[in-house]
Amino acid sequence: MSNDNTQSHAHDDLPMLVRMANQIAAAFAHKDEATAIEAIREHIAQFWTRGMRQRITAASGEAVAKLDPRAARAIATFAAPALRKSA
Repeated sequence: MSNDNTQSHAHDDLPMLVRMANQIAAAFAHKDEATAIEAIREHIAQFWTRGMRQRITAASGEAVAKLDPRAARAIATFAAPALRKSA
């Protein structure tokens, strides 16, 4: 049963992280796509803890489906650092 509590706690954090990522994306909505994605990524890298980045990167499901597409692409770069080298 402690597993259920742990999972519930992680899900409680996820909607907040999605909301925060979407707010960051909205702040860069006036930028072209590539610039916005890089700015979102840099903001998350600078101001979010490693745990926050890991939670949203590893997450799936309904909450993550609500991510702004630019935020989702920026977050995906944390899961695939090799992709960052080509940018």
